[in-house]
Amino acid sequence: MFAFMKTNRQLKTDILEALRCEASLKDTKIAAKASGGVVTLSGTVGSYIKKSRIVDAVKKVTGVKALVEKIEVHFDTDDEKTDPEIAVAVLGALKANKDIPFDRVQIEVEDGHVTLDGEMGWNYQKEAAQQSASTIEGIKVLSNHIEIKNDSLGDI
Repeated sequence: MFAFMKTNRQLKTDILEALRCEASLKDTKIAAKASGGVVTLSGTVGSYIKKSRIVDAVKKVTGVKALVEKIEVHFDTDDEKTDPEIAVAVLGALKANKDIPFDRVQIEVEDGHVTLDGEMGWNYQKEAAQQSASTIEGIKVLSNHIEIKNDSLGDI
């Protein structure tokens, strides 16, 4: 069966339209390049949340096979949070989510770069930790290094 493949121009148009359709992303200035299904995004945004939403929106566009993300987060110096403020906010977000055994997560913050470490029993818990932390304003980069260790599954 013949599969229709979008041209690079069509794919770029679809990506930019997907970003325009997201209310929270209308004011962003993102450039997109497409080549054979490989999409490169570049530009700057004011928060990690916007960066994450852009990536999520682009991944949903039909025809995107690979994504190269070169979006930078730049804060207004008036709005920039300190690392201790970010750490407290991330901890609070993890505690507020009942799906996360927050006592099994270690948070490291350095220059706005947040790293989540630890071990959890299930992938949905790891994803919940990522989602909860990504809502915090002031995060420049979020890395999720939580490992899944479920001893009840045995050797599969």
